[in-house]
Amino acid sequence: MTPNDVEYFKICHAAGIVKEPILDVGSSRIGDQPNINELAKRLGLTRVKGADLNEGADVDYVANFGLDFSQFCRYGLPTFETVCVFNVLEHTFDPITVLSNALSCVSSTGSLIVLTPAIWPLHNYPGDYNRLLPDWYREFASRRNLKLDERLF
Repeated sequence: MTPNDVEYFKICHAAGIVKEPILDVGSSRIGDQPNINELAKRLGLTRVKGADLNEGADVDYVANFGLDFSQFCRYGLPTFETVCVFNVLEHTFDPITVLSNALSCVSSTGSLIVLTPAIWPLHNYPGDYNRLLPDWYREFASRRNLKLDERLF
C-alpha cells in the first residue's frame, strides 16, 4: 500500500464507510508494507479478515475471486459490512468477475471500497493486466444498480 492508499482508507473510515466486520481481498503482506488489517487495527477496528490466492500473513481465506460465481460460491465465504479491494484489480485478467465476487461478500447494508491505480509504473506481481478508469467504475455500478459515493469517488 502506498501512503495515498493509507490516507484513502482513513478518509473512508472518517466518513463512516468502514464498518466491521471487514474483509480485505488481496490481504497477503508484501514486504513491510501495511495492509488493511494493520490499518484497521490502528484505527481501533479488530474484526478484520483477509482473503488471498495463497496462504500468508493476514490471510484467513484462501480464495480465487477470479473464478466464475458457481465455483467461487464453493468457498462459502460469509458476508461483511465492508469489503476492501485495494490494488488488486489491475492484477486480474477479468476484473468484472473479481469485483462481482467481492460484491457477493458484501452484506445488504454494507459497502465495497475499491482502489486501483490509473497512473502507476507497471508492477507485475503477480501480473499487471489493466488500468481501470473512472468511467469503468461508473458503468460497473450502473449495470449492477449500485450507488457510488461521489464524496469519495
